[in-house]
Amino acid sequence: MFLKGIINLIKWVLYWLFRFGAAVAPILTAKIGVGIFTRPSKSKDSLEDLKIKREARRSFLNFENGQLAMMEWGEGPIILGVHGWNSSGKRFRNFVKPISDSGFRLLVFDGPAHGCSSGSHLDLMQYARSIVSVAREMGTIHALIAHSFGSIASLLAVEKGLKVEKMVIFSPLNGIKGPIDYLTRNSRMPAWFAHRVQDVFEKRFQRDLNSVEALSLASKLDLPPSLIFHDADDPILPVQNARDLSCAWKNSQLLVTRGLGHQGCLDDDQVIRKVVSFVASLEESRLA
Repeated sequence: MFLKGIINLIKWVLYWLFRFGAAVAPILTAKIGVGIFTRPSKSKDSLEDLKIKREARRSFLNFENGQLAMMEWGEGPIILGVHGWNSSGKRFRNFVKPISDSGFRLLVFDGPAHGCSSGSHLDLMQYARSIVSVAREMGTIHALIAHSFGSIASLLAVEKGLKVEKMVIFSPLNGIKGPIDYLTRNSRMPAWFAHRVQDVFEKRFQRDLNSVEALSLASKLDLPPSLIFHDADDPILPVQNARDLSCAWKNSQLLVTRGLGHQGCLDDDQVIRKVVSFVASLEESRLA
């Protein structure tokens, strides 16, 4: 009870500091907010994670001012896994055996500031650049499987020249404007503060945030055939995200699950079988 009280007191102090800062120094406070917004937390490895890591071929790739941790299993055409926020490449552990048994190589990496990769902060454009760097280093990527934050980063990677024959998207995040607005409302900050934070990101990205929304990207890019999975009971991102994305993405097929939540699709045997069946088909047939 004492520890909980201390934590609540800290939250209360931080809240009023941000309220005060937003009033007297909005630009500086917005930059601090972006710093917090782009700093992920790292999770501990479970026993299953440790086992999967021991079985992997592990390596590091120099990227910008740090290194990316990579893992591979199996042999054959490469299927690349792109994890979500506060996650890592190990999140695709349940795909290792099915993909390897199908004659393909599963390649995953920890995004900057995630897992065993270096760094303390990550923004969307940097993540997209890291995906392109991994693909450039490893060679032809047959298919890409992305989850949540990794999905929008993957679309931006395609914009930057990434070539893949097929894509599978789980629980898509359609951009960062939504999370900015959500966090601003949840912290009871004034509405104009969200615009200040958006301004900081737009100056950093040197482009309008509307242009990095998944719907905008999907409508203008020549994207490969895809499967899009989203759970109707996802407590983090609404299933409407996936419905909208599927409408904008030609040659895509939407599959809505139930009872799996935001991450459960990555663990469900039936879903994994559908994914492997889709990506393991080498022909470039287009979805109806």
